[in-house]
Amino acid sequence: GVLTAPVEGAKEGERPKELLVMQNLRDGFNKLRMLDIKVGQKTAQAGWQGKSRMAAMRQGIVDGLTNSSAEGFRLEGFDNRPPSLASMDPLIDVGGVEKANAKRVKQAERIMLQRLPATEILAHFIDVHQEPADPGDAALKSRLAPVEVAEIVLHHSVTKLAELAIACRQSPVPQKWIGSSVALGFDAGETPERISGVEEALRKKTHVNIFDWGRSELNTLARHSKLSDAENRDRAVFWGNYQGGIDRLACEAVRTYTHWFTNQSGWDEVIFSMYDFDSMTANDIMGKLTVPVKETPETTVSLGGESTLTYKMRWRPLPESSRLAGTWRLTLVRAGKLKAMDGIARKSDPFVEVVAVSHVGGRRLKQVTSVKAVTLDPVWDETFDLPIARLSDQVEEALDLASKGLGSDVELLAHDWDPDEPKHSDLPSVAPKMSSSKTSDLTSHTQRRLPADVLNDWKARLDHCARYRKSSLHTGDSPRIPLPPTLTRFDPGPSSEPPVPSEAVPQVDSTGLSPTAGKSVPPGSSLEVVTYSNVIVELDEPRNASMCNYCGMF
Repeated sequence: GVLTAPVEGAKEGERPKELLVMQNLRDGFNKLRMLDIKVGQKTAQAGWQGKSRMAAMRQGIVDGLTNSSAEGFRLEGFDNRPPSLASMDPLIDVGGVEKANAKRVKQAERIMLQRLPATEILAHFIDVHQEPADPGDAALKSRLAPVEVAEIVLHHSVTKLAELAIACRQSPVPQKWIGSSVALGFDAGETPERISGVEEALRKKTHVNIFDWGRSELNTLARHSKLSDAENRDRAVFWGNYQGGIDRLACEAVRTYTHWFTNQSGWDEVIFSMYDFDSMTANDIMGKLTVPVKETPETTVSLGGESTLTYKMRWRPLPESSRLAGTWRLTLVRAGKLKAMDGIARKSDPFVEVVAVSHVGGRRLKQVTSVKAVTLDPVWDETFDLPIARLSDQVEEALDLASKGLGSDVELLAHDWDPDEPKHSDLPSVAPKMSSSKTSDLTSHTQRRLPADVLNDWKARLDHCARYRKSSLHTGDSPRIPLPPTLTRFDPGPSSEPPVPSEAVPQVDSTGLSPTAGKSVPPGSSLEVVTYSNVIVELDEPRNASMCNYCGMF
């Protein structure tokens, strides 16, 4: 928060100091798993806050080759990664991290993280199949299962990211938060006790914070009014980029939560895809098979040729107090006699991609095992949860907590590609390619190109909610968004004179609506345009315009 405090010995009339109060994000955590997500398509500008031209140019190259150019943000850091991601050696094709110096290892790991798409970032973030440790069936009455923790963490993250997207729209002036980040984090050290209030405690210890503000500014109305037109345009561009990245991140969080935690009908099948992990090229497929989701004792199945995979599966119900009805516990035990994909060493570095599929609702949940280096007979003994939701409206609940009505009919956001469609990549090739993300191979909801109607629908929802500041259009139990205090009169006629601010105060009736709400404005008329920051939309030609019945905006 901001603390306003008087200065000792200050002269009469001297303004008090405003102190920014911050808390270390690791405070109170046993083992903080945290994402550092740098937001914006452009994360540096020459001359801004001391950034040199050369440094900005280098940063621009990074922006173009990473997820910043594809989705408007990238993963810049990942503290306490899950073991499955930590096992992905970005230098495995050139001798491994053991033979490289610390600087090279850090650079390679950073490139690998920066190229991950949002769905993989979020999947790794809530990957709890190895950490924290599962308490076991007997302890479930007294402790939460890791998958229950992951559900609450992602549910809360959806709410807070949606709130952030709405809050950005409510800023009275555009900001220039260039190079700043959003942190997502939770305690992956242990599972909490199943006691009253545990859900609220988990939410309070789930981080969704803005941080790394070293090169950002907090623009105010007073400061903004003193900026030149060029400076205003510059901030508008960067603020648009920032909002776009937050919108996309929030949308991907909604989609991930929907695929992972809203399936009530059950999982139909699991697709096992065995890969040889490569850091410099695409992962090599070693075998693939599909099995039904049902109670299965330890079973060995063929991957083709002499290669085999051993797995088992069972249903585990969760207590009535849980937000989940239960989970299918799928254990990948081992594989044997795999093909040697690395010709020189006659070995492979296998890992398994596990995709659970529900034909009802098109849910697809992808998880991965750890990479077992230099072996043809890997042993994993890793257990994955395929959760079944107790309630069907959890994602709607998360969004409605951010703003009433935001969660209405959100099924469109769960859009998935047909797995038979050709896959696309929004990232250019890069040499060396040190990315664990092989989007051309995935059959889950990890493609980066969302249809325009999905993103447009999401942005329209956020725009709508921002206008009402969490008020409800249907119940009227929350105050409506007030009209801005200034109006600017704009004449769409041929005159080239600049718009002149009006001194008139908008008239509002007892319902909170402008008396002209809902009325059509004929072409050629002078329009009273409600604006923030005196931003004027100039029309190429006279148009019909109508005022919103609820917020009084055109």
